[in-house]
Amino acid sequence: DEGELTYRGRWVSYGSILFEPKPALPLPLLVGGNHANALRRAAMLGDGWHPLFLEPTDYARGRKAIEDLRREADLTRPFLFSMSGSEVRLLDAANALPGRREAAQGTSYAPAVGGDARGRQRFIGTPREVRDDCRALGDAGVEQLVLRFAMPLDPLVGPQQHSEQLRRFAGEVLPYLA
Repeated sequence: DEGELTYRGRWVSYGSILFEPKPALPLPLLVGGNHANALRRAAMLGDGWHPLFLEPTDYARGRKAIEDLRREADLTRPFLFSMSGSEVRLLDAANALPGRREAAQGTSYAPAVGGDARGRQRFIGTPREVRDDCRALGDAGVEQLVLRFAMPLDPLVGPQQHSEQLRRFAGEVLPYLA
């Protein structure tokens, strides 16, 4: 559409907004959610699926459900299987404690963050453990993984540690995932 947009709906209304600059290409619509209805919306209406914090087995099950729905509807347009992972925190082997769970749990919109068989929260651990977490999700069908790093003003991770975490991830995790 060109010009200003106005919308009045039951739940949301807005008026006189202009979206600029226009993207060079159409933006893909990634649909989030872990419920069966969200999977159906992603399959039928979206260009991809982007849930939060799923375990590899749950992700693989969701991917299969979406692929089945798309096959039944004869949908062949490109589709991206993406996911948001929880916060990354690389620890030295001496600091990696089995059962350690550090990230906030139970927000109203997000499922609990999963863990490995020992109870270690995914993406918090040694570089090898974080690589294994990424690989397990890749094996489950995740094509794009969005990870979070502690913000520089986090009380547990200051600016120096934040920069170090990014450097370590780039050097000790990323090269082993290609």
